[in-house]
Order: sequence, then C-alpha cells, then structure tokens
Amino acid sequence: MYIDNGSHYRTMLGSRVMHIVATLALVTFAACSGQQADNEDRLLVIVTTSILGDVVGQIAGESIEMQVMIPAGVDPHDFSPSAQQVASISGASLVVANGLGLEEGLIDVLEQARSEGIPVLELGPELDPLPSYEGSFDPHFWQDPERMVTATALVASGLINDARLDAEAISESAAAYGLKVEEANIEAERLLSDVPPARRIMITNHDAFGYFADRYGFEIVGSIIPGGGTLGQPSSADLADLVDLIVAHDVPAIFVENISSPDLATTLAAETGRDIKVVELVSDALGEPGSATGTYIDMILFNARAIASALR
Repeated sequence: MYIDNGSHYRTMLGSRVMHIVATLALVTFAACSGQQADNEDRLLVIVTTSILGDVVGQIAGESIEMQVMIPAGVDPHDFSPSAQQVASISGASLVVANGLGLEEGLIDVLEQARSEGIPVLELGPELDPLPSYEGSFDPHFWQDPERMVTATALVASGLINDARLDAEAISESAAAYGLKVEEANIEAERLLSDVPPARRIMITNHDAFGYFADRYGFEIVGSIIPGGGTLGQPSSADLADLVDLIVAHDVPAIFVENISSPDLATTLAAETGRDIKVVELVSDALGEPGSATGTYIDMILFNARAIASALR
C-alpha cells in the first residue's frame, strides 16, 4: 500500500542507489585493473527482448553496437530466430537474455553460444524469481521495477567485464538509470494508491503480471491462457470458470496485452452479461520506439495508469 511519505521514499531511494553504486564500484575496479584493449570497433552486444534492449541501451548508449533479436511488439514466447540472427551471435562479446524459459525459441541458441565461449548473461535466475507452474519460475520479472534496478547493476557488471568499455562511464550511467527506475516505481505506487483494497483484483490474458501484483499489492484471480506462456488454449470449462470468477469478484475489467489478440477477452467479457472493460497493457514487449510505451519506464507508468483507471 502506497504511503505518501516523501522523506521515507527519498531515504529508501538513496539507500538503494548507494547499494547499486557500491556493487558497480567493485566491478569497475576489477575492469579498470585489467589491460585496456585498443579497438576502434564497438563491441557487439546481442539482447533478446526489446525491454532488456532499452535497459542495455540506456546504460551503454553508443559505446556498443546493440542488436535486439525479438522486435518491439513481438511475443517472446512465440519467437523463432532467423538464420542470420543465429549466425550473428558468434560475433557477440556479450548476450543479454531474460532466461527462465521466456525466450522458448532461443533456448538451444543460447546454449550453443555458451558452448562456444560467448558470455551469456541470463538475468531472471539472479533476481529472486517467483514460483510459477509445475516447479518452474515466472520469467516476467521486469514487471517489478525493484528487480529491474538490480538487473541494471547486473547488466553493467556484464558489460564492464570487457576492458574495451569505459567502466566508469558505464557505472555512472547504470546508477543514474537505476535512480530513474526507482523514481518510476514511486510514481507507479502513487498512481495505484487510489485503487481501494477491495478493487485490487485482476484477471489477465496470460500470467504475466505476478511480479506487478506482488510489488503493488494486487491479486490475480485468473488468466485466460493457461500456464505461464502465451501458447496454450483455454477450454470451454476454463472460460466458464473465469466468467464465474468475474461475477463472484465483481471484476470491472479484463486486462489484455499488446502482444496478443483481445478476441478471447472480448468474448469472455460479453459472456458475463456485464459492462466489463477490456484494457490493454504492455506485457512482454515494448511498443514501437517513440510511442507512449516505447521505453521500459514508459511501460511501467502506462500500465500503472491503465490499471488505476480501470479499477478505482
């Protein structure tokens, strides 16, 4: 529950950022103590998702050449790389991936890169992942900005392991970006503070918002697509159960995603016989560059506004 206490959050924010800076200082020292390589070519860093691509770009900027494998607006659960994308990994200095099974079509590709000695940084396993289905872990950690602050520090560490990058500049950029993510987290809490406890109930298209619910005090009572991915198909019985849940909890909205069709949700809303809103959120991929959801911070604030508006 958000508490409007500026002093408390400034203290929390300062403590968190100081922790990031301290962590980065250690890896900066290690990187700077190595021999600097003379190489006019920028390092090639390959990133799997548009969300992580935005984070890496915010930290490293033009000091690297970055390629994002899964474009904006594309479902990472259902993505298969081209032969050209697979081949390009052999020239990468670092691969930054989500992990935890999100990039289902890239699992073998990432394993092959490791076998060739290419550093692969999978962030999800390092971020205290939440349990999901059948002993697996929920891969959607970016819906919690606090975990993304830690992810920022991990990305910086991975980048400045290569002595060709300016470790001090990377560290400073990561600390500054971590602060912006923390500020977005505080703003999201403020936006969501208007939603009363009894209305903090969500039904989603697929199970992508567990970290959001855990961070901001919501309960997800059901998802249209079964399992943790987007490739399953609900049965008629599943949909009937969801109709009952919507009615029982007096849910005013169903939340769909920018990566998938809203058709099932629209049908489900109609089946209730109630005036149920179908509200689009940004889940597994950013919107197009320059759009209202073109960056990670844009995404967090867009979702917070949409959820607050639909439920309060």
